[in-house]
Amino acid sequence: MNVRACSEASQERSRTIRNVQEHSRTFRNIQERSETLKNVQEHSRRFRNIHERSGTLKNVQERSITNRNVQEQSGTFKNNQERSRTIRNVQERSGTKTHNET
Repeated sequence: MNVRACSEASQERSRTIRNVQEHSRTFRNIQERSETLKNVQEHSRRFRNIHERSGTLKNVQERSITNRNVQEQSGTFKNNQERSRTIRNVQERSGTKTHNET
């Protein structure tokens, strides 16, 4: 092998080594970006879950308030019915209730 052939072979090996190193760097960068993307997706998933749970909690609280309001209104309605019954009973006992009202 002459000097020129050795020199060309050496340069070719150097280029191959540089190419392999560059590809290795590129591959590492791709892996890091992929890992970063996975982390971002996971954080997005967690944030969405927290947000949904928060929304669920708000819905539960709202239902609770609505139920309480209905119960209070229902209680008022029951109190009104009881008052009407009491008034009717008093009127019947006292004879103030007319025959048409029964």
